[in-house]
Amino acid sequence: MQKILAGYMFVDFQNILTVGSATVTPQLEEIGQLWIGINADHINLHIDPTFIVGRSRLTNRINLDGRLPIFSLYDQLPSRYVLVTVPFVKSFKKIPFQFEIVPEVFNTYQTNIDLNEIPYTTKALRSMLGFKIYSMFQDKRFNFTLYPKFSRFLFSSEGKSLPSVQYMNSYSALFNWKLHERLVLASETRGVVFKGASTGHFLNTSIQVRYAAKNALLWFEADNLLNNKSFLTQTIQPNFLINNWEGVFGRYVKIGIDVKFK
Repeated sequence: MQKILAGYMFVDFQNILTVGSATVTPQLEEIGQLWIGINADHINLHIDPTFIVGRSRLTNRINLDGRLPIFSLYDQLPSRYVLVTVPFVKSFKKIPFQFEIVPEVFNTYQTNIDLNEIPYTTKALRSMLGFKIYSMFQDKRFNFTLYPKFSRFLFSSEGKSLPSVQYMNSYSALFNWKLHERLVLASETRGVVFKGASTGHFLNTSIQVRYAAKNALLWFEADNLLNNKSFLTQTIQPNFLINNWEGVFGRYVKIGIDVKFK
C-alpha cells in the first residue's frame, strides 16, 4: 500500500523519498537460512554458525546525480544478500569470565538505474569482528561487560574505477557495582571512530545510581559527562553513505523517584 501512495516523504535532511512513481505488482521474496549449533562441553565452547541468503525485487531506485538532496523512487528492482556469522562463546571453570568472538560477513548486491536509464549493480561488502568479555564473579558485587567491534565496508559499483572503503570501530564498556543490597551504581562508556571515505569520532560516558526502598525506587542519572556538543551518525546504503552531525545538549543530570502503590 505504501508504495502506491503519491507524494514525497522526507527521510532525513539529505534524502527525499518519492512515492507513487512506479506501478507495483506482488513479488516473492526468497530467503534461505542454515543454522548449526555446536556444543563442546568438555572445553566449555559453544559455536553457532549461521548462513543466510536472500533475494527480492523490492529495492527502490536511487537518483544519484551528484547533488543534494538524494531522491529515492519507489520501485521493484532486484537485490540479493549473503550473511555469514560464526559466534564463538568460551567460558572457563576457574576464571570468572566469558569470552565471545563474533566474525561476520554481510554482502549486498543491488540494482540501480542511472540517469540514462541504464541498469547497473552496486555492491556493499561488510566485514565485522566483535569481541565481548563478560565477568561472572560469584558474589556479583561487581561485574562488567566490554564490547569492542571492528567493521570494514567496501563499496563498489559497475563503471566506477576504484571502490570506496569505510572503517568503523566501536567500543562499549559497562560496569555495575552493587554497593549495598538496595544501592546499585552503574557506569557506561561508548565510543565510535570512523575512518576512510569519511572521518569522525564520538565518546560518551554516563553514570546511574539507583536505590530501591520498600515501595519506591530512587534514581540519579548523569549523561554526557565529557560535555560533547555534537555526535556523528552514519547511514550506510548500498548506493550511498550519509554522514549526519547532530547537535546535543551538554552534560545533564536527571533525578527521579518511582513509587509503587499497593
